[in-house]
Amino acid sequence: MRKPIRIAVLGLGWMGQAHARSAARIPALFPQRDFEPILTVCADTDPNRQHQATADFGFARATGNWEEAATAADVDAVWVTAPNMLHLPMIEAATKAGKAVFSEKPIGGKPEQTLAAYKLAQAANVKTGVG
Repeated sequence: MRKPIRIAVLGLGWMGQAHARSAARIPALFPQRDFEPILTVCADTDPNRQHQATADFGFARATGNWEEAATAADVDAVWVTAPNMLHLPMIEAATKAGKAVFSEKPIGGKPEQTLAAYKLAQAANVKTGVG
């Protein structure tokens, strides 16, 4: 039995779309995997992208509220693909909610933000990654 990994993507711009496509392709590319990626929720402020998330990418739902997505009870992992200056608050919300976090680079606009994100993840003892 495959372990479900319920994913929230924060930002459905070019990079968010690339990650959503990648998650959707995992079953075909890795048939021997022991997990099942599930596109659970996408957060984007643009209503058209919210519609696109569910209609075209297969997310179960979409919202304009990234905090809601980052802390949702039915999410295991949060992928941060929003504009760089939003990364730190998104990472903070997700780590405090106990979510694994994958963030696109750069983590923030300043080196101090990268260090702060590291400390948040370390304090929450969650798995992280950077693209």
